[in-house]
Amino acid sequence: MEENELIQKVKEYTYYLTDEYLEEVCKDLLQIKDINLFFEKCYENDAIHEWKSPCSFICDSVTHSHKYRELILKKYENDCIYKFCEKMLFDSSYTRRREALIIICDTLNIHRIKCKKLLEEYFLFVIEKDPLLLYDYIMEFTWLYAYEIRIRKNLYSKILNLNNEFANLTLLEYLDSLVVPFFSRDGLLKYKILSKLTRDKSRCVNSFAEKIKKNMLIKNYNKHIETKTYILGNAKLEFINIMFMNKTETYNKDDFINFYLNYVKENT
Repeated sequence: MEENELIQKVKEYTYYLTDEYLEEVCKDLLQIKDINLFFEKCYENDAIHEWKSPCSFICDSVTHSHKYRELILKKYENDCIYKFCEKMLFDSSYTRRREALIIICDTLNIHRIKCKKLLEEYFLFVIEKDPLLLYDYIMEFTWLYAYEIRIRKNLYSKILNLNNEFANLTLLEYLDSLVVPFFSRDGLLKYKILSKLTRDKSRCVNSFAEKIKKNMLIKNYNKHIETKTYILGNAKLEFINIMFMNKTETYNKDDFINFYLNYVKENT
């Protein structure tokens, strides 16, 4: 098919998320010489919406196009599609940055080698300019290094050394979702971090840490303490909803952190 027709099909793929539709698109994508340039042309003039994210299409084209999955994955590898994803990490759209991060860490295995240094440096960008992305960064980074505890410990140390209330609460939200046996390396590491955070000067931080820590100790007795860490996730969702209502994909770092901390304190 013609390039303009292919571009249109890529843009509208979410309306027809079927194997047949994606197979036709992927078959033509395999003939494209410069896949990075194609995706840039595909989205250069678009208003930014989550369902029109190029990163979303890249992910779904691998996940759902069963017939061409291996071929399209190889195509993305050979054409260094990670370069496009790297570029999207610094896009003006929060949604595109988030989806690019997820793809680099999760979807295409080639990124594991080629993007390690970039991902480690990206932590500073997230802390300094994009705190709304911190929870996703922790989740994706620790998944990427699921079998390398030294690297994960280094990330935890970086967060703790910030001595930052927002960063500590985000780390606690992640730790509460982390289900690991108590007497394992990850379980003992989790308990050690929680013990440190129970001594934090922030009342919200130390109270959440204490509840999560107690839950680790009593789970063997079929008991449960309501940690209420959903409040931390709700704070982010409320802010994202405000962005959506205002039809924007950009935000002010300080506005978000103030909103987040006020929401948590009012609901704790």
